[in-house]
Amino acid sequence: MFIIAGSADALLQLYTPSHASSVAVMRAAIRAMEMSDTAALASTYRELPAVDFSRDLLEPQASRLQVLRAPACGWSDLGTPKRVIETLTQLQAELGRVPVPSPGAALSLAEQYGRLSRGNSSSTLI
Repeated sequence: MFIIAGSADALLQLYTPSHASSVAVMRAAIRAMEMSDTAALASTYRELPAVDFSRDLLEPQASRLQVLRAPACGWSDLGTPKRVIETLTQLQAELGRVPVPSPGAALSLAEQYGRLSRGNSSSTLI
């Protein structure tokens, strides 16, 4: 697992050497979008070839990249409802105020974050 940080220009520079034609098509679609043609951008993204970010962009240019080890920062992979519930259960144990939904319940992470930020956990989860 990794976190990547960089400016849009720096990431685009990684993309351009091996995918220059795709970059040109994307730039043209963005120009069209700026002229109120939003359909052009949507159409462009549907037609672009699939690219594996790690294998096709990062690996060939590894010498231009820097890897830093991040200290423990509380990262949780919230990619499944089970992991969300496990994380909320842990927060509830630590803070004593986070409602935990049942495994079949729908969950709004934005609402949950808002409750944590405001210290309000009495609302029903939706």
